[in-house]
Amino acid sequence: MSMGAVAILKAVPQYHLQPDKVILEAPFATLTDAVKSRMWAVHMPGTPFAQIITFWGGIEQGFWALGYKPANYGRDIHMPVLLCWGRQDIRVMEHETNSIFRQLGSANKKLVVFEHSGHQSFYRNETEKWTAAVNAFLNKQ
Repeated sequence: MSMGAVAILKAVPQYHLQPDKVILEAPFATLTDAVKSRMWAVHMPGTPFAQIITFWGGIEQGFWALGYKPANYGRDIHMPVLLCWGRQDIRVMEHETNSIFRQLGSANKKLVVFEHSGHQSFYRNETEKWTAAVNAFLNKQ
C-alpha cells in the first residue's frame, strides 16, 4: 500500500510515465511522517525520534531523507487519480492524505475514504465499496 503508492507518486513524473489513470492506496506524505507513525505503533514518542531516525537513515543510505516528501510529487501528476485511505489507518494520518490530495496536479481526482478500514486491503475489508469506487473510476471517461 504505502510504499507502492509512494513509488507511483515518484515514478510517474520522474520517468515521464503516461498511464491513463492512477490509483493510490494510503501513501504517506513525508518519510518523517511514515517513521513517526511506526514509532507510535510501538508506543514510542514520534518526536524527536522520527526526525532523528529519518535523518540518520538518509545519511546511511546516501540521500536527504528529511526532504523525501511524496506529497510534493503529486503536483506533477496530471492524469485522473483515485486516492484511497482508511479512516482507521494508524500508519497514514488523515492530514497526510489531505495534503497529498490537495497537491495532486490532476483536475480529475477523487478521494475515497473507507470508514471501516485501517492500513490494510480495502478490497478485502470493504469489498463492495472498493469494487464500486474502482469500477466507477476505471469506467469514467
